[in-house]
Amino acid sequence: MLSLSDEHKGHLTPLFGQPPQLLQDFCRLAVDFLRRGPNLKLYTTAAQKLQVDVNVIQLAVEGLVQLMVKSRQNNLSTSDFRDLVLTSGFNEEQERILNELHDSNKADVDLALTTFMPSLLHYHDLEWRFDVQVASRSLLKQTIPAVTIKLTLKEIPQVEEETKYKHLLLETDPNNLKHLIQKLDEALLEASSQHSRRLQRIFK
Repeated sequence: MLSLSDEHKGHLTPLFGQPPQLLQDFCRLAVDFLRRGPNLKLYTTAAQKLQVDVNVIQLAVEGLVQLMVKSRQNNLSTSDFRDLVLTSGFNEEQERILNELHDSNKADVDLALTTFMPSLLHYHDLEWRFDVQVASRSLLKQTIPAVTIKLTLKEIPQVEEETKYKHLLLETDPNNLKHLIQKLDEALLEASSQHSRRLQRIFK
């Protein structure tokens, strides 16, 4: 049977034993997270009402989202989801609320999984060549630099399958290559941000 990690349970602990209306409010925040991302303004308001740190609220919301994601990833039945929720620390009444959350938002979870799950293609190798055209029949004096890139990607194999490779041949000029490097650097910086790390933890 699927079980939650101690860290995950710790994020959900503030919700254990809470009134049904409060848990429903957190469920709405979890659905809003799936559709629009985190809403720090709402988390701050909730933290002030409950007199807790805003990080407690955010982790509880993310814990609910992670609960829904894990349930879909493991294709849990209604009874399996019930067992998971009850053994994690929620009571019977809370389980009914969470089961409704689970059943009514499967499409949102599936869309989020499609959006945030990493691609099956991963970097394997790269070869490059720098060429310069210095003359042509119409122009005897010219300088046209070009960079030819052979990019090899590999597909993570399923059980007992061979690794598959995909080769891409690309050609660009130095200015476009410089722009591409800049965008990749920005993407790597964003991937290391706190928000991205939170998403990676939820959807891993």
